[in-house]
Amino acid sequence: MQHNASLTTPYAIRNMIRNEDYTGHTSGFVPGFVQANLVILPQKYALDFLQFCQANKKSCPIIATSRLAGATSIPNVAHDLDIRTDLPRYHIFKNGQLIKEVTNIKEQWRDDLVTFLIGCSFSFEEPLK
Repeated sequence: MQHNASLTTPYAIRNMIRNEDYTGHTSGFVPGFVQANLVILPQKYALDFLQFCQANKKSCPIIATSRLAGATSIPNVAHDLDIRTDLPRYHIFKNGQLIKEVTNIKEQWRDDLVTFLIGCSFSFEEPLK
């Protein structure tokens, strides 16, 4: 499928990505909607990361967080979101080093993980054009 076919709603692009029909960048696909960067951490580090973001609001603005550890959705962002499958690529880091790039994180998912959505430059690229 062409990268711009049927990409008129966030649901449409998430569905394509979930089915692994698209694995590229999503910048500018659905103008008028906020895009975010994803950070997933073990719960024992979540409070530290939250405090870091709160102390650095301009560089790490928090858009949303999962309400519970292990939650795979963030209902106040999208009712149909599955954080494990709905991004085109996931970079997995261990001890600060990129160890793997995958198209879903189902195998890596654990019940102690907390999700953060933080601001992304893709959201303000369109107004700058």
